[in-house]
Amino acid sequence: MSNSLQIRIVSPTGSVVALLSSVSESGAILDARIDWEKIGGLRSFSFSLDRKTDLTLYGDMECEFYVEGQKKFVGYSFTVPTVETNDPVLVIEGKGYYFKLMEKYLSPTFAATTIESAIASMSLTGTGVSYNAAKIDADVAITEMIFEDKTIVQILNSLLEVANADFNNTEYVWGVDEDKELYFRPLSNIPVASLYEGYQFQEPSVDIIDEVVNKVIARRASKTTPDAVELVGTYE
Repeated sequence: MSNSLQIRIVSPTGSVVALLSSVSESGAILDARIDWEKIGGLRSFSFSLDRKTDLTLYGDMECEFYVEGQKKFVGYSFTVPTVETNDPVLVIEGKGYYFKLMEKYLSPTFAATTIESAIASMSLTGTGVSYNAAKIDADVAITEMIFEDKTIVQILNSLLEVANADFNNTEYVWGVDEDKELYFRPLSNIPVASLYEGYQFQEPSVDIIDEVVNKVIARRASKTTPDAVELVGTYE
């Protein structure tokens, strides 16, 4: 399915609620936006559906984004339209699991250890994020670090400062990937996340038109030659 975008929506109990597609007439995705950052991964997303779409949505539903059959991002719904709305388009907004890590506080002490071991000892329970040792690649020594009532995000950012003390040789990043697994490793080992295959898609300009069409046209320009606009692809 060429240039297709699909969104799989899963309830908190694990039931698949819907499988939306940019190429289907029923439950079609009219447009979608992804905000992804180097530190933390997916931050926010939104997508629009036709008002006639027969779908029950509520907060905290897992939303998985697939591009041409490959899962690229995962987050959870945060703002959903009410059933009473008369808007012709339903806009669903969500967040990345980065924000779940901001909601959990810990008070760990790390002494004479490594960043890998420090992260392995942190509890991720209740965040929806999982630990996978294969995705933690930071054999960097820690002499001593003491935290008191800090969020997991704050702790990871502090560990990142230690890891990047020798930034000239290696830059480390951390985030939550499409499998809801925490990663902390050199930047060179992180696949570039992109909504459109082969391109980094961030802060797009949006034009509003009167007609609602089931089509997304993506173009790009570089900072050095902003007037030279290149067509990335058409997604419908």
